[in-house]
Amino acid sequence: MKGNPLYTAVVGPIKIKVGEYAKYCWYVASRLGRGVNVVRVEALDPELAEDGALRAARLMNPGGVPIPIGLADRVSRRLNGGAVKLLASTSPLRLTYEGLEELNRSLMELGD
Repeated sequence: MKGNPLYTAVVGPIKIKVGEYAKYCWYVASRLGRGVNVVRVEALDPELAEDGALRAARLMNPGGVPIPIGLADRVSRRLNGGAVKLLASTSPLRLTYEGLEELNRSLMELGD
């Protein structure tokens, strides 16, 4: 186990082998209050997998997601929200209740 024991733990490697091929997995666990978030880091090279896990542990945000992944997720949600809003405004069809709920969620994400 590596990492800061008060906030994160890095566990591994776990080698997964199929035939002559193998990949290496590390788990990065981040605790905030009662919640524990776990991220799995995989690579075909054992050193690359370990390096990725240690970097992920150093970059964890309070939500338990590495900062670069959290930023990419936020950008993609905003792009998706904009696309849904554009499609809804140009559609000649009436939206179902579920469609209106999804549009509302997308519009709320655009406001973030």
